[in-house]
Amino acid sequence: MRTAIQWKARPRTEVTITATRRIWESHCGQYRVVNSRSLYGLPDVFYAMRRMAPNSWVIIRRHRKRRPAFRTCERDCQ
Repeated sequence: MRTAIQWKARPRTEVTITATRRIWESHCGQYRVVNSRSLYGLPDVFYAMRRMAPNSWVIIRRHRKRRPAFRTCERDCQ
């Protein structure tokens, strides 16, 4: 059985023309959780993501809260 994913303590922040994103990455670099906060008043969304190629990510699942997104990555890792 594999151990739990180790996450970096602080999220990286990106600002685009449509949203502000906070990105938590795993130390191994294979998983990340992205919080997308819309600048147009849409609800916040959390994406659990897995790396497919060096610059390619696939969304595993979409969530409304942060903790379930992290749990989805943990389940996918096992």
